[in-house]
Amino acid sequence: VRFDYAIENSKGGLISFRPDSGFGTGYRFAIAEGNVNRDLAVAGGVDASGLLAKSTSDFPVDLMWFAGIGAGYADYLTISAPIGIAFGRSFTGRAGWFSPYMSTRAVLEQPFGDSAPPEDGFSVGIAVDIGADFSVGDGRGLVLRVAASLGDRPTLAAGVNVGGR
Repeated sequence: VRFDYAIENSKGGLISFRPDSGFGTGYRFAIAEGNVNRDLAVAGGVDASGLLAKSTSDFPVDLMWFAGIGAGYADYLTISAPIGIAFGRSFTGRAGWFSPYMSTRAVLEQPFGDSAPPEDGFSVGIAVDIGADFSVGDGRGLVLRVAASLGDRPTLAAGVNVGGR
C-alpha cells in the first residue's frame, strides 16, 4: 500500500493512494484555494501507469506511461485527462535511496458551468515535470518527494510517501 501527501504551492494539499505499491491504478483527492473567488476547491481522480522499459546496460533509465481522468470543482466544474511518459533511474546505497525522474504530459481539459469563463473552452496543456524521491536507510517506509512542473501547469510540490515503495 502506498499513501502520499503533498502540499502544492502552499495553497492546498493532495492525498494519493496506490494499493499495488507500484504500477497500476491510483486514486487522488485534493483540496486547495479556488481559482477565481478563492473559496475552497476540491478535486479527485483515478490514474493508471505501466512500465514500458526497465533499465539495462544499453538503456540506462526506466520508462513508463501514465494516464488518468479527474474532476475539480471550485467556481465551476472542470474535467481533465492527462496522458504522458516518464523516465528515471533509482540509485541505492548504504546511506539510502535516490530516484530522480522527468516526465512530459498533455492534459486535455474541459470546463463546465455558468461560472466558467467564456474564453476557457476545451484546451490541451503541455507540462514537463522534474522531480526526485529520497529515502534514508535500508527501507523506503518514509520517502521525501520534491517536484516542479513547468509549462502550462507550473507547480512546485513537496511531500511525503509513507507505507512503501
